[in-house]
Amino acid sequence: MFFYRVTKYIPKNRDSNGIYLLDEWTFYAQIGTVVSGKIFANDCFFKKIKDVISINKTDVDLLIRLILREKLWCMFTSKSMSVRFGWDYYMYIGSVNKCVKGIKKVEQQGLFVEECDSEYL
Repeated sequence: MFFYRVTKYIPKNRDSNGIYLLDEWTFYAQIGTVVSGKIFANDCFFKKIKDVISINKTDVDLLIRLILREKLWCMFTSKSMSVRFGWDYYMYIGSVNKCVKGIKKVEQQGLFVEECDSEYL
């Protein structure tokens, strides 16, 4: 299996322990608070979320939005793949196939894909 972590966080901004060093928004409840010296506005959040999601299936799209808005949590699984969302807008993917085309599409959206350990799934 291949395991990936998909995030909005730039990998080069991590320390040697993998801790992200910049002060950025990390969850929905921060809307209206100060993040990096600026008020984190509702329109900024939803623009970023729209950029993250490009799934055609209406139900899956809605579920992902609700997960990212911290309204519910679930994990998507099939015989060949699993997807779960972690804290701070991390998405963990396990797949029996190397997801070369999918990784390219995700990176074109301005997100970052890193290989990771299976412990996150």
